[in-house]
Amino acid sequence: MNAKMLFISGSLGLGHLGRDLDIADALRKNDSGIEISWLAEDPASLILKEAGERLLPEAGLLAQGNEKLEDFAKEYNANS
Repeated sequence: MNAKMLFISGSLGLGHLGRDLDIADALRKNDSGIEISWLAEDPASLILKEAGERLLPEAGLLAQGNEKLEDFAKEYNANS
């Protein structure tokens, strides 16, 4: 039986997504039979699709939590 791995990647920042993809690649090099699936919302899900990753249909059920965080963050400025 092949091992199964589920990555749940958020979309805020996207830096972690790149690291997750690197980890997934390393896992595949170590075990070519591993089955990797993903749960993510946009824009991370778009990047995963472009990378040819297996995005679970349930990913569509994720709430757009980033929108609320981005609205909240608008009043802050990193360059102040």
